[in-house]
Amino acid sequence: MTSKTLRALAVLAALCSALALSAAPKLWQSEGIVISDLGKAAMPQENLTRQTEGVRNKWELVDYETVRHSGTMLFSRRGTVPEPVTIDPKLTGWHRIYIATWSGEGFRLWARLDGDPSPSMFTQQSTSAGGYWSATEQGEEIFWKCADLTGRKITFGKPAGNAQPRAGIMWLRFEPMTEEEVAAAQAEFSRKEDKRLHAHSDMDWIHLYGHDATVDELASIIDAYAQSDVGVASVEVYSTLSDMTEKHRIYEGPDASLLEFRWASQLGLDERRAEVYGEYCRRAKQYGIKLLAAHRMSIANFLIPSDDICCSNLPIVTDNPQWWCRDRDGEPVACLSYAYPEVGDFMIKEFLRMADMGFDGGTLILTRGIHLLFEEPVVQRFKALYPDVDPCTLSLTDARLAAVRCEIFNGFMRRLRAAFDDYSEKHNRPRLLINTYVNLGLADNKVLGLDVETWVKEGLVDMVCVAGMRVFENEEAFRDDAHPGLLSVAKYHEYKKTAKYSPIRRQFGNLPDLQIKAMPEYAALSKAYGVPFHYDIQWEGSQAPEKIPEYVQRLYDGGAENLSMWDCFEYRVSCRPEWFVTSRLGHKETLKELVGPVNAYRRLFRVLSLNGLYLDGYFPSWRG
Repeated sequence: MTSKTLRALAVLAALCSALALSAAPKLWQSEGIVISDLGKAAMPQENLTRQTEGVRNKWELVDYETVRHSGTMLFSRRGTVPEPVTIDPKLTGWHRIYIATWSGEGFRLWARLDGDPSPSMFTQQSTSAGGYWSATEQGEEIFWKCADLTGRKITFGKPAGNAQPRAGIMWLRFEPMTEEEVAAAQAEFSRKEDKRLHAHSDMDWIHLYGHDATVDELASIIDAYAQSDVGVASVEVYSTLSDMTEKHRIYEGPDASLLEFRWASQLGLDERRAEVYGEYCRRAKQYGIKLLAAHRMSIANFLIPSDDICCSNLPIVTDNPQWWCRDRDGEPVACLSYAYPEVGDFMIKEFLRMADMGFDGGTLILTRGIHLLFEEPVVQRFKALYPDVDPCTLSLTDARLAAVRCEIFNGFMRRLRAAFDDYSEKHNRPRLLINTYVNLGLADNKVLGLDVETWVKEGLVDMVCVAGMRVFENEEAFRDDAHPGLLSVAKYHEYKKTAKYSPIRRQFGNLPDLQIKAMPEYAALSKAYGVPFHYDIQWEGSQAPEKIPEYVQRLYDGGAENLSMWDCFEYRVSCRPEWFVTSRLGHKETLKELVGPVNAYRRLFRVLSLNGLYLDGYFPSWRG
């Protein structure tokens, strides 16, 4: 193919991508069709009430006036779960759909258009407008999606398993679309070359819906990825770890209801995991998305007794202190060490259980927690190589110590790769993929025993996600004055008991400069061995949605070809303004078109009155 032909194809690809983006809202086209009196539009009417107290299963009707529209909204107070209601817009053809919401603070709602495979979740994106409106004084109109509304109704509800947040729907607005816009909307996410995104879903999704959720509700995260630039997705599955359900604690006290809810969520999902995860995998395959089962590889009892969600009081941790990590002063750390083969065997078994349910492989989250410290196998291996050196007196950055840790963890990685390959051959399945979440640079990872370079060169991993994190030790505070270059174990022990901060810390956040600095070494590996590296975009909710493309453009300009996103369900997908932007970040050629005024996909508006209480002159939220 000639260079001229290649240039022509590149121009055509850019034009197609630009056309697709043109279907989405840039600025408000017009007011379109507005349904503002939801008290009349919502059916059945018996699910609505004017009563303000003691009603938990009905939508409360609240009259409102705003700077844009007036009408009657549907409102659900904290702790209430109204029965779903349906609104028929009585429209034909394709429209852009907007939903105006109000809650005061906090927000959780789902909406489902007839024929959709699952509901769409909505949570609150922001709490104030420029710092001068209180949360109660403002509403927010957000873009939902483009759809053919012919003969279709919209149903609204609130997740039964998590009724704490409020929910308010003020109006619906519909903008008719031209034939060109419809064609662009249908083609927007069809280009394979735009599938540059890896999407990671924390355990947040189970808290959105709760244990009473249907399979369709839980699988809505996969359906959301289908209309995006996501090519690979990871879902955390650590609620299935071992026999958690056999030895969970019974909680009592003032927080019992919340704790019981969370345990019920975990246990309920654990009992149905084959059905739920099987449906995830079926839908992902239908959409052409590779779906990976993700585990936080640090197997630990964290924050007992306050961490009630999944990893507290794990029997494998509690019952096996001989496998715990050891600090440099010899004190135990309630976290299992991969220096012991049994720990790695346990995790390999867990990943293979997920393969049985249909996942395409596994994601190893290696950026949270620890995996190796100064356990006896580490010390013995080090002394076999350096008999005259005490490894506990060395900095974590010492190349000799890092090499020993890498050697041990590489052994686990090789066994995992072999187990995956054996499984694929035995079950006549494609190669099971291994993805790893790692820290900023090669050297940063070796401190923790994570030898990314070897994994790539030996073909142990199929992709790597680079997080904006790194671990460091405040070693200046416990250096051995009598032995330059070494650390004092006694000083270390005293420091960690008396200092304001623990000696081992984690630097994290939005660190594009450090990410870009690490790109050349990763790019060289990717080019030589064909393993893609995905770079984390900024943390969810840390910047306004319209700022995200600017950050991502810096990553692309620095050499990134692929991106990764953390906490995608509750904090990205269900925050519709953020999802409007992040779902399109693979459109590399037209990324700059996403940088625009905030009202391209959301707009805040001032609320003037609620049920006859006027807020326009004096807002009495503090009761004077």
